[in-house]
Amino acid sequence: MSAEPSIPSIPLGNVDIWLEILKFFEPALESDSEAEIQEKRMTALAIALLCPGLTEFGLDTLWKSMSTLQPIVRAINTSSLNRFISYPLESGCWVLRRPLISSDQRERIRSYRARIQNFHAREMTEKEVTLWPALATCLDIKTLLPNLRFLSLVYNPMVPFASWLSVSPLLSPTLSSFSLFASSSKIAEILIVLLQTRSVQPTRIVYRGPSSKRLAQSFMHHVALECLRFDFGDHPPGSSTSIIHLFGKLTHLRELRVDLRVFTINKVEERALTLANLRYLDITGSPLSLCRLLQSTNFPSLISLKLNSILEDLGGECWDSLCICIAASAPMLRHLSLQDLSSIAEITVQALSRLSKLDLLSLELSHIPENLMSSDSDGITPLWPNLRVLSILADSPESFIDASAFLTPLAHRSGLQRIELPLDFRGLDTPISRATPLILHSPLTEIVCTRSKGVPTTVAGTLILVKNLLRCFPNLKRIWEKEGNGNGGKLVDLQLGVDVARELLVDYLCRTTNSECI
Repeated sequence: MSAEPSIPSIPLGNVDIWLEILKFFEPALESDSEAEIQEKRMTALAIALLCPGLTEFGLDTLWKSMSTLQPIVRAINTSSLNRFISYPLESGCWVLRRPLISSDQRERIRSYRARIQNFHAREMTEKEVTLWPALATCLDIKTLLPNLRFLSLVYNPMVPFASWLSVSPLLSPTLSSFSLFASSSKIAEILIVLLQTRSVQPTRIVYRGPSSKRLAQSFMHHVALECLRFDFGDHPPGSSTSIIHLFGKLTHLRELRVDLRVFTINKVEERALTLANLRYLDITGSPLSLCRLLQSTNFPSLISLKLNSILEDLGGECWDSLCICIAASAPMLRHLSLQDLSSIAEITVQALSRLSKLDLLSLELSHIPENLMSSDSDGITPLWPNLRVLSILADSPESFIDASAFLTPLAHRSGLQRIELPLDFRGLDTPISRATPLILHSPLTEIVCTRSKGVPTTVAGTLILVKNLLRCFPNLKRIWEKEGNGNGGKLVDLQLGVDVARELLVDYLCRTTNSECI
């Protein structure tokens, strides 16, 4: 009998390089499509099967991120004639066979379970949810995933309320990140408390769903939290839980997203609280509550702040007060986003000038009235010499910035690298005079149009606009429009013109350089 052919051994070379390659085949469960996830899994499986030297690494990649634990069932049932666990359609529940699997088989299954670090249960069907305690019973264990680091649960109204009992086997002391999307605050309350009773102390919690007083208070028991994000919807109920009380408990916070309609602040604290570790803050509330918070708290390490102002028709002076408070409480701020979600109060250049002592690198202004849109950029960019990104969104679909009036001074007097604006290009539809000096120092490389109009429809008009843009911004590489705004096709022609112009310039420089060398 001839020997079976063996798989030839392929020299691996540097294993670290292979590990980096395998990272490209790790599924991103929250962003990849089903087809992408399937393709990545098939690739990791092929590597594990065909390259003995990479088998363990391939299996690590294959099992690292999971959205269901049903593959463990297939691993347990190694033979179709010897199924230890099954789900007969007529019974509607998982059925275990006696005797339970042997210790050797449990150890083999453990090697798979131990590889799972990320579990994202985005389809919590009854079959999936009831599987978790069934597996724990079948394997005679308390913790299904001993090395789990990230757990994400997506509850929908169809998931039975008692299903929280099934979550317990998923909880591991190694869990560092917990995301919960729930349709009921009761479910959320139970699960957050369940984390504590199982001695799980995550450093990151993300919650999206309804709020309640008890739920707000339950988060404070997780004192190791470094990142806490809340999304309570458009109209969250109020709570007597103080935001200052929250800060006082969670001193390790580095990142926080919170709504002051839930975590209230009724007055300016007599003694300001210092949060030395907080670096990223995203906060929603009325201008008055936002000011109270900023006056009651010091953020010496804060580098990114997003303020979402809602309700209260206090006029433009509310933004003036907010900007004063921002500059005083967060002296190291580098990235600022100011959003008026109710489109009531006007922000002015004078209010923004209160922030001139900050060394901002990026500024985002959303839903701002038209008076700012028509302001010359001289009133904005000189405030922050190191500003690299500027984003301004008009609250009205009819509001646009005159590209000719705004972009030309912007090119002369700023170090911006990226701008995001609603632009009207009609002022740039004629050639700029040759007497106008070329702007060689502008570092701007990207223009993003939140909306646009006045984009040429002819080849000649497109070429003129491209020439004018490159005369202002010689380093421009990309111009595009956000999806769903109607002019994306026309800006594709502009992008093509920019690409061709840059290629011609490179060719010219190459020929010039070569001729000089000759």
